[in-house]
Amino acid sequence: MRIIILSLIFIAFTIPTFSQSSIQGKVVDAETNEPIPFANVFFSGTLVGTTTDVDGNFSLDFFSEGKYDLIIKFVGYQEYFRQVDSSEEIPFLDVTLNQEVIELKEVYVNADTSGWENNYPSFKDLFLGRTENASKVEIANPRDIFLYYDAVDNGLFAHSRKEIVIENKALGYRMNYIMKDFQMHYRTGEFGSFGVPRFEELESRGKARMKRWKKERKRAYLGSFNHFLNSLISNTFSEEGFIVQELHMIPNKKRPSQELIDQKLSLFRGELRSTGSVSLSIGGNTSNMDSIRLWSRLNRLPALIDSLGVKYTKNDDLVELGKVINYKGYLRIIYTKEPEENNYSLTRPGGGVDNKQTSTVLFREPLKVYKNGYYDVGKVIFLGYFGWSSKIAEMLPLGYQPESE
Repeated sequence: MRIIILSLIFIAFTIPTFSQSSIQGKVVDAETNEPIPFANVFFSGTLVGTTTDVDGNFSLDFFSEGKYDLIIKFVGYQEYFRQVDSSEEIPFLDVTLNQEVIELKEVYVNADTSGWENNYPSFKDLFLGRTENASKVEIANPRDIFLYYDAVDNGLFAHSRKEIVIENKALGYRMNYIMKDFQMHYRTGEFGSFGVPRFEELESRGKARMKRWKKERKRAYLGSFNHFLNSLISNTFSEEGFIVQELHMIPNKKRPSQELIDQKLSLFRGELRSTGSVSLSIGGNTSNMDSIRLWSRLNRLPALIDSLGVKYTKNDDLVELGKVINYKGYLRIIYTKEPEENNYSLTRPGGGVDNKQTSTVLFREPLKVYKNGYYDVGKVIFLGYFGWSSKIAEMLPLGYQPESE
């Protein structure tokens, strides 16, 4: 469980550190130097936001000690971005916004309006997810999303010049989402989606609905990567239901070298085209077609396979200074207190380990986790259950922690 500490000044290694409770600034037009009133000022991924006053001034409170992405946005202007850390002294911010220059980027030129109806369901599944909660999430302005399917690259691409308004009626949040990038390459299976979310609470209209939202928020949190990070930092991951084990990728002994596979396929395909004669294969005298099938099957085998290593029961060898996960490589993470959703089981045969939520996380370099839960998302890659479930429909605000029962 994440612990929220407000306005804490702490001592580490006898060196005092600064903790700032709020950030102030003024927003003006870069050309005219005139103030910009009613610009949105918010911390990305949180419920914390405000607008500038008639003179362009703003003040924004940190809800917890940690790091934040500060975003300032106003229609017709390029957005302002700055990372801020509440432990560092932040001066008064004089922010200048440049007017937005509309460029006909490739994604606009190639916007496939004729195929939008066919492409939108695929986009929605990839963007929102296919969890139980996803069926209760609606995009209020879907037609503001440009979609393009590239048949040559076999890829789906999306972009939006306007904020995407998303109502999550499963978790009780409205999200205004600035889409930065969305790419799905079906040929390689690579998927990337990046954007800036701003959360608002939906109106509850009764205690029963709020109670249901709180229950679903907790369910979305438990077993998530954020839950895992918090339990790992606090050294309670074993008690909270996580099994953590090193995962190494080793060569697959059942798969010949790619060079040999390419040689065999080239040989048998060439002979089939020229003569269709019988050739010698590793299994003896077989037809060229049988040999092609054999080597094509070997080509589909993964070059690397999983090999499990050290199993961790404490975080001593993973976490330094109570906040840095000093690990590079793959970790196999299993959450044992809740089974995987049925929709995930249908995506591949076999399910997870004992039908538990089984994920693989690649830590590309050591990962610092701040007290408000902030971390550099570019340093981790999710596979397995985390990769499937970490979509918009399951997203919670930065700093969320379930209420004690």
